[in-house]
Formats: sequence, C-alpha cells, structure tokens
Amino acid sequence: MAFFSVLLVYSAGSFSFVDTCRVLNESTTYVLTSDINTIGTCFTIGADNVILDGNGHTITGDKGFNDFGVYASGRQGLVLTNLSIDRFGRGVMLFDNVTESNINHNVITNSTYECIEFNSKINGNYVEFNALINCGTRGIDLTASSGNRISDNYIKGSLDSSAISLSQSSHYNFVKNNLIDLQGSISSGLFISSSDNLVENLVIKNSGTDAIRLFEAPYDFGINNNTFVNLSVSGTSSFYPDLSVRFDGRINSSIVFSDISSLGKYSFIEPIYGYNDRLVFRDSKFGELRFLDSVFGSGMNLSDEIQIKNNSNWIDFSFLSK
Repeated sequence: MAFFSVLLVYSAGSFSFVDTCRVLNESTTYVLTSDINTIGTCFTIGADNVILDGNGHTITGDKGFNDFGVYASGRQGLVLTNLSIDRFGRGVMLFDNVTESNINHNVITNSTYECIEFNSKINGNYVEFNALINCGTRGIDLTASSGNRISDNYIKGSLDSSAISLSQSSHYNFVKNNLIDLQGSISSGLFISSSDNLVENLVIKNSGTDAIRLFEAPYDFGINNNTFVNLSVSGTSSFYPDLSVRFDGRINSSIVFSDISSLGKYSFIEPIYGYNDRLVFRDSKFGELRFLDSVFGSGMNLSDEIQIKNNSNWIDFSFLSK
C-alpha cells in the first residue's frame, strides 16, 4: 500500500485552470492552481465526466455542518485526484445516483462528519489510495450504495462511529487492502449491516470499541453472504472484541471467514428470531468448516479456538454454543 501524488500531464487546450470555489459545469479537466480558504461548499460538480485535479493544493473550510469540500449529485464519470481537503462538514459527498466515478490519491482531514460519504444509489465507483485522517464520525460511509470498490486507503485517527461503514442495502461492494489505525478512538474499524460484500486484506489497529461489527438490523436485508478474507486486528481495547456479530434472525444468513490468522476476542450474539444463521470458516489450503445451525457465544481468541489444518479441524466448544 503506497500513497503518493499523481503527476498528470495535459495537452494544450484540454483543461481549465481554477483558483476559486465554484460550480464545475463543463465536461473537462479542471486543474487547481492555488490553495483556497472558504466558508461553505467549495466545488459542486455540475456536469458529467468532470476531472478535478487538485495539483497538490489544499482547500480549507470552516467545519460547517452542511458544507462539502466536493459535492456531486446525479452525475457520472467524476474523477477527483491529488487534492487535499481540510475542515469541511464532509470532505466528499456523492448523493443520489452518482456512477462510474473515481476518487483517488487525495488527503482528507478534520471533517466534522464523514471524510467520504456515498448516499443513495452511488453505484459502480472507485475509492482508492486516499489518506483520511481525523474524520469526525466515519472515514468512508456507504448508505444504499452498491458495486463500489474501496481499496488501498489509509484511515487514521479520531472517529466516533466507524472507519468504513456499509449500511442500509449497500451490497456487492469490494473492500480490499485498507489500513486503519484508530489510535484508541471509540470507533469500529469496519461496520456492516448489508449483504453480499467482500472484504479482503483488512488491517485494523487500536480500536477503542468492537474492531469489526456485523449487525443485522430489522430495517435492512440482513448480513447474508458477506465474505471476509485475511483479516488482521490488533490493539483493540481489552473491554471490547475484535469481532462482534449480531444476527437478527428474521432471514437465513451465512457469513464466510477465510484465512483468519489474527482475530482474538469475539462475540456471536444469539439471534432474536428463529431462523438459522450459519457461519463458515475456510482455509484456502485445507478446506472449510461449515456450521449447519446457529452458533453463538464469545471467547478470547477466535483464530486459536477454530482451526482448520491438513485433514483435521479443531473447535473449542467451551465458548461456543449451538
């Protein structure tokens, strides 16, 4: 995982210089030529296929609750790159049907709420190689947004909810190669209350509460068919688990954990309703262990208490019930 500025070279006539906050209403490349301090929203995307190249510059707000560093709604093909965004209500806000966009190689800091928020039908986008530091509530928040790729981001510092959140029917998202260091803040590294997502190579350090929280909410469509591959969690507060799973039990759900070499304290909360919720543990070399009935309970080291080895497996049922 590397974070670096991107040098983009443009041919004559292929771009517009910009040095003030404004609506970007042409399908062209805008290149920022200076730092900007502002009150209110800085850039509003007013056309499809806009490229905004921050050119290494910073836009700074006043932490107004309803202010955005960059705002887009109903657009496609946005590229946002090489921009530092500091002290806005939300650093980047995509709202209502934004598709085929790419947010990459940006630094977003000191937001009042989310550093990056996707809200309502923000589908088929990329969030890659960004550094998000001291986001107020969440680092990357997806609500009712599906088919996005969230990869190679670094999320650090103080939050009061979660570093990455997939909620309210945010399905088929791919979360890969993200590094999260919460520095003891009362925040989860990952929160999911939606189904059919894939999380790979996630590192979470120093969470002050549940490092990974999977929550099946009555108003959502369950946490079925989420798959987690190669999770690494360390430094979680001793009062909280590395992994917390709460099934609602209104529907049958199945969650897959693969190659879990570094998960400690855990809690599987008994479903409220009667459907069976199934856990699958998989080792990419030696096969899988599939529970056919609901499993609940808690323990101190999930990686030790459920092991899959060559022609054998080991389950410590002193902590788990079924």
